[in-house]
Amino acid sequence: MPLRIPFFLAMTLLTALPAAAEVDGHQLKVFQQEADAFNAEKPEANRYRAGFYSGYLTGILEALQGRSVCFKGCRCEIEDRVAQYLNDHPAALDHPAGPWLAKLLEEAYPCPK
Repeated sequence: MPLRIPFFLAMTLLTALPAAAEVDGHQLKVFQQEADAFNAEKPEANRYRAGFYSGYLTGILEALQGRSVCFKGCRCEIEDRVAQYLNDHPAALDHPAGPWLAKLLEEAYPCPK
């Protein structure tokens, strides 16, 4: 027997979902600051945002690993590199993080040809 969802419930669910979950540099910087606060064991640190920072970077790395990025090391190195990039390139904050983050990782950890 097929599962039947009432039309109004289906439309409510579909319209409640975001069209695209795109993280910009401002959001990534906030998440990075929360990760720093969490790692410093500050009680006001937001665990969700702190975890999102590491998870987002891991997801981008995993998508590129072995294709255009060959990284072997502590993920903390990437977290530090991205934090430094965010501080040094304030214009990047206004743009989606994925494209410049991929370029940053590809330039820092290229695969041998």
